[in-house]
Amino acid sequence: MSQFITILHKICSWLCSCARHICHGIWKTKFDWLAISILTFIISSVWAPRLPDPKNLFGNEADDDLIPIDYLQAIRGATEDPVESGYISIVDIGDVTSRRRIAEILDSVYLMDPRCIGVDLDFSAPQERYTDSILSATISRIKDKVVFVNQLYGYDDVLGAFTRIHHSYFSGAQSDYFPVANLYEGFANLKNNGTSETVSKYSVAERFNDSICLSLPAKMIGDESVVDLREHYISYYPTVFDVVRHDGITRENIAGNFVLVGAVEHSGDKYNTPLGLMPGVMIHAYILQTIVEGSEIRNMPTWLDGCMTLLAGLVFIMFLVGLDYFISNTASMIIQTGFLTFGVTYLATLALGLFSYYMFTEYNVYASMHGVINSLLVVASIVKVVYSTVVIVARKYDLCRNLFCFSSYD
Repeated sequence: MSQFITILHKICSWLCSCARHICHGIWKTKFDWLAISILTFIISSVWAPRLPDPKNLFGNEADDDLIPIDYLQAIRGATEDPVESGYISIVDIGDVTSRRRIAEILDSVYLMDPRCIGVDLDFSAPQERYTDSILSATISRIKDKVVFVNQLYGYDDVLGAFTRIHHSYFSGAQSDYFPVANLYEGFANLKNNGTSETVSKYSVAERFNDSICLSLPAKMIGDESVVDLREHYISYYPTVFDVVRHDGITRENIAGNFVLVGAVEHSGDKYNTPLGLMPGVMIHAYILQTIVEGSEIRNMPTWLDGCMTLLAGLVFIMFLVGLDYFISNTASMIIQTGFLTFGVTYLATLALGLFSYYMFTEYNVYASMHGVINSLLVVASIVKVVYSTVVIVARKYDLCRNLFCFSSYD
């Protein structure tokens, strides 16, 4: 027991000695790290360089953010085992275009007692009168559990609202021949601005003139508590949805589930996502899952991001200056500390990336200031190397003695 106490006392003494030494070093070098900090934060406000991103060894160098949310989702999708969705099914209509056949498919699904059916199919224009009449009659019978898609367009930046809407052909507002009264609709707009950019966000609702329109997934859920006008990140957690062909539907696939009907295998409606190209109906399934499970990705609070940025920058600068303080001032100090500084900076960016990935995978939180902190570390390393070089050279040749008299560099 006495031996254990002796060892513990030695460990505590050593730790106290290290702490005193570190505090003495911080106090001794206060002029240097304060000067470097001020210069770093000034320069960082107008210049944002970055070290090569570790992910670019395997990814795309054109990405703007160091650890963008899309990349984090892609990594999670590639490394984690997918889970099975027990409440979302997708009926793939394949290459079926006949509205008579689509009516039969919808009728079959309806008879198997789904929770709700979301039809992600374009019925914006009429086809043959006969097939349109069959589909209209079917919709009239099953409309209590079916949501069709519409399209919002003509966004007005001043009003902050869409000004036009394209309804389904079978809605009362669109059809002169086969209108279905009180047809449920939800917009199918995806957040990619009509381009090839990745679909990362969704809206539960959008303003349409003076009213509010719900999205297809939100309309399927039918819960007003989920309605808001904010943009949310889609959680692309790797999921195996129950995708069944239209000619292989069973009650086991459908009963009690949210059912999306659309084209999967033969879809011409595919979008870029963090998990690769994906048909629109599959993206709606992920949005539906995100809303139901409340698994949307949250941004770290701005104030916390700001505090972390300042603290990380200050601690990093103190650490860099402290390294110089504990290294002997030799003729090769500039070279030694230069290589050491950039090496430590690169390790710090790696640690920062691991921290972001941990927060994302464990808590579904996105550290949006990651890129800013990365730039700050790079600027700090450059400023520190230039500063130490200037001070060492100036003191060696006895230049600006009064200016650098407080510096710890010899």
